[in-house]
Amino acid sequence: MNIGLISCTKRKLDQPCPARDLYTASALFRKARAYCEYHYETWYILSAKHGLVHPDQILAPYDLTLKQLSVAEQRAWGKRVSEQLRALGEGHLFYAHAGQTYLQYLSGVQIINVLAGYSQGPRMHWYSEQAAKEGWLCP
Repeated sequence: MNIGLISCTKRKLDQPCPARDLYTASALFRKARAYCEYHYETWYILSAKHGLVHPDQILAPYDLTLKQLSVAEQRAWGKRVSEQLRALGEGHLFYAHAGQTYLQYLSGVQIINVLAGYSQGPRMHWYSEQAAKEGWLCP
């Protein structure tokens, strides 16, 4: 199964809600979500606080990014998320829509970094181009 992975964002809504909506204060998250919903059988969020999060999981707003964590804490986060990804079962291919900070300590799973090397502006442009070519709605 092909599974999309989107990193959490600093900007969040100000009330508890499904994770799929919590991060929609970020335009980049909205575009990545639309892409993942169109292209993959399922998708998850890589949360600095909660690890691997299903889009329907209810989350309260929080103020934490991986960049705020020490290297040791980032490694521990990567180990925990890697275990969560492996627990989804064998044979999955993960398509990451996340920065290198969220991917560098993941191991033991097959991950393709879809937008490796792209900064935020070029990522947003790439999603808009894909939507125009493929005919899906890009918020």
